[in-house]
Amino acid sequence: MVLIVAVVAQRDAASGAYRAQQSLTAGIQLETSLLSIENGLRGYVASGRERFLAPAEVALRSYPAEVERLDELISDAPGQHERVQRIRGEIDDYVSLWALPLIALARENPEAARSA
Repeated sequence: MVLIVAVVAQRDAASGAYRAQQSLTAGIQLETSLLSIENGLRGYVASGRERFLAPAEVALRSYPAEVERLDELISDAPGQHERVQRIRGEIDDYVSLWALPLIALARENPEAARSA
């Protein structure tokens, strides 16, 4: 009986470690997407070259699913859902209140965008 309990405990620990690794990977992917948005935005505003926006546009499309994935992975951790929701809100604000308007401004008035 002790052996069965030990095996089950070890399996549960391994499962928890795997889930933690997946959560970490999802968090890193989300961070990478945000850096792609920021770097692409900076490169585009500075140069006016659309090619700098390509990685940012991919990241703008993918980050909502990445946040969802992270939220799913931490769903069993108390308090983490609220943190992910707060992060989601902050990213959404950054995108809607800064990144997208700055891209639009850079397309219409590059000089104004550079001084923003």
